[in-house]
Amino acid sequence: MIRPFQFLVPIRVLFLFLTDAALIFASYAAAVYYASQTGRVAFLLANDWPLLLFPCGAILTGYYFSGSYADLRTPGLTTLLQKLSQPIGLALLAEAFLSYLNVDWALPASIAIPGSVLALAVDVVWRRLFVAGIRDAVAARRVLFLGTSPSVAQLCDHLTRHPELGMVPVGYLGDQAEQGTAVPKLLGPVSSLVRQVEEYEPSWIVVADREKVQPAWTGEFLRLRFGGIGAADAAGFYETTLARVCLAEMGREDVVFDERLQPSAVRLNLQAMYSALLGCLVAVPAVPMIGMLALLIKASSPAEPVFLRERRIGKNGAPFYVRRLRLTYLDGEARRELRFAWLARRFGLDALPLLWNVLRGEMSMVGPQPDRPEFAERLEEALPMSFQRRAVKPGVTGWAQTHDVGDDPLRDVARRLEYDLYYIKNLGIALDVLVLLRSLRQGRLFVL
Repeated sequence: MIRPFQFLVPIRVLFLFLTDAALIFASYAAAVYYASQTGRVAFLLANDWPLLLFPCGAILTGYYFSGSYADLRTPGLTTLLQKLSQPIGLALLAEAFLSYLNVDWALPASIAIPGSVLALAVDVVWRRLFVAGIRDAVAARRVLFLGTSPSVAQLCDHLTRHPELGMVPVGYLGDQAEQGTAVPKLLGPVSSLVRQVEEYEPSWIVVADREKVQPAWTGEFLRLRFGGIGAADAAGFYETTLARVCLAEMGREDVVFDERLQPSAVRLNLQAMYSALLGCLVAVPAVPMIGMLALLIKASSPAEPVFLRERRIGKNGAPFYVRRLRLTYLDGEARRELRFAWLARRFGLDALPLLWNVLRGEMSMVGPQPDRPEFAERLEEALPMSFQRRAVKPGVTGWAQTHDVGDDPLRDVARRLEYDLYYIKNLGIALDVLVLLRSLRQGRLFVL
């Protein structure tokens, strides 16, 4: 089974997170050591070391939500300073607020300020050294492609843009050069596989065209695998690396015979339970917010209803209705947006009433986006496998909704389906938590 953590938390990103935590804690510990003797003695006698954990946790949380672990391509020094200083500044403000509430809960200013400055300086230097290290192609695992295809081109482009994955494409074997492909270069014919493996020493051999694999090579592939060289087909490698299934390599028989596309009743029932529980918790702050927005909408345009009612398709094709807050008003014959509509849409506040559907069991907190009936029919005509999205409940947010799929509508629909099918195959608590964290980082938990 493919594990989401294999690509969502690559070992290099996890290493960066742990080293950040160690360096930030060490920076504050150094500030304690170099503080005035009176302040240091008082701090040590009071055994206040746990107080160092709050600013460390606040800074790491800020790093996550600012996207510091999502894109490891280091910007310029000025941009990097700005990106890292914001979470540290917010941590200082949080310390000041704690000190206002109770002086015993916060670090002394003589430790918090120099510790924060030192943490920023150390982390800037460490980030630049780390990114320079992961860009070293010698340290990365090399990937050799046997044949090429559009999915292989997407793989190569993704590996090139995400060095934190620790894999670099070295080229492909084929009968002739492919024009316009993102694969670095043609290394030679398929028959030269053994020689190319000895020369480039790849960690992975990815087969784009199984027909090119000769029966006589079975023993050679087994020898390579025992030698530590992995072998995978393009579809499986694509799914593991890009976190979505490959529609180009997927047939109807895969939908019928792949058991992972049919989630077990245990996983579905478990998801229903924790979705309802989480929905109740989120409803506590959401209900007053819905009430406030409803009052603003009613005051702005009292002649129109506050909520819009829309029909959607749910699990197993069952129709249901959702409600969303109206953000437009009728001005003569034209529809215009309310003044605060941009803010509500930016944070998905107009979709807050979806919580009612979660509590009623028609939706879950995480799942595919619910489609309108007319759109679902057209989607099934264009992409017959899209019916599999309804094997689970739709969600207020989802794996596809948290990814930027581009600007091409036709490509967006296919790519969304790839993400949704991947989610269905890997449905579970771990992936749902990761989706919710990504949604919070993007500042939009509710998407409709």
